[in-house]
Amino acid sequence: MMARLNFRDAFTRTRICTRNCRVWNFTRAVWRLEISPSLWHLKDVTLAWIPLKLESIRTLLSTCEWMESLSLKNCWDIESFDIKKLELKKLVIDRCIIGTDYIGFEAPNLKVFKYCGSEPPGSEVKVVAGTIEEADLDLSPMDEFFACGNELRKFIRDFFAVNVLTVCSVILQGDEPVRLAEGLRVRHLKMKIQMHPQEFCGFFWFHNSCPRPKLQ
Repeated sequence: MMARLNFRDAFTRTRICTRNCRVWNFTRAVWRLEISPSLWHLKDVTLAWIPLKLESIRTLLSTCEWMESLSLKNCWDIESFDIKKLELKKLVIDRCIIGTDYIGFEAPNLKVFKYCGSEPPGSEVKVVAGTIEEADLDLSPMDEFFACGNELRKFIRDFFAVNVLTVCSVILQGDEPVRLAEGLRVRHLKMKIQMHPQEFCGFFWFHNSCPRPKLQ
């Protein structure tokens, strides 16, 4: 099925092909979008390589009430990702430029969260223990860890209840206290190591912060 989105202040008008309630390709578009009724029942949406306003994200979420998965990849001009309540089951924020480096939301149904960015964002995230299954936190665009320990600890603590936690080499390189005081409920810890000598700090930090992790 073919459908259209109408854009205001757009660089180009872009066609979107939807198949089985999925947006497959959406690039090089605009600032504010008007969503056609033919797209209201979308379940899986990916927006990539476009300037994107927080207002547009909120409009998309409020209009597409059936949406279960939202992926934002290499988008820019996002002031912040400040959403009061998300009904999503999966959220991906991948290498997006967020002006205030802030992510805040309450997501009672969220099962999977993936973040990739050049620094840990300021965060106020509320997920539900027993519902959230997996979090993948990737700061590899940083290349090496620098002084952002407080933000990093807060970001990791927001996902204390996940069953599966994946962390990158940069996170493991953090020179942190012996353990997270509150502890983590993580059962499966996946570490993307690069044989950096500082990774041992993160290895022991996570080992001490998780009561019974299975390491991968």
